[in-house]
Amino acid sequence: MATGTTTRHELRTPLGAALRGTALVVFDVAVLNQGALAVVVGLWAVLVTLLAVLRSAHWAGRRRTGLVNVAICLLAVAMTLGANALFNARARERAAAVVAAVERYRDATGEYPRALADLVPTYFAAVPRAKPVGMSAFIYSRNDTAATLMYVERPPYGRPVYDFASGEWTYLD
Repeated sequence: MATGTTTRHELRTPLGAALRGTALVVFDVAVLNQGALAVVVGLWAVLVTLLAVLRSAHWAGRRRTGLVNVAICLLAVAMTLGANALFNARARERAAAVVAAVERYRDATGEYPRALADLVPTYFAAVPRAKPVGMSAFIYSRNDTAATLMYVERPPYGRPVYDFASGEWTYLD
């Protein structure tokens, strides 16, 4: 189209699918960090694209573009789920390091730290984040006899909690 505007058909190109897929990955990984949106959008896009290809009078001409768009959408879903799994694995590794540092602090001082900031600079250069994106802070609390460490694995639920008294991980919800 010579006027510089984008038609509906142009948005259905592989470039349009790649842009939508990139937006989906960035939003779901960086903001939501759960993968549910990617799965729902991915299934919807696959069904809509396949139905559009099958209903098209020019089925042969749209088949390749439709299949490429479906592949791009599925790749975006896989990338989102993969990134979320990687971030959750890193959060578990970082949580283990925080637990070990809190235990070393307790062994050295006889009590749990009042806050994770008490571990800086002896055990960490800075208070570690659970994940590089989304709800990423560790939540540490203590009272006179106990301490817990928590982070969000899959917002808004899926919060692993470590109880220092029992030495066990449980899930809050």
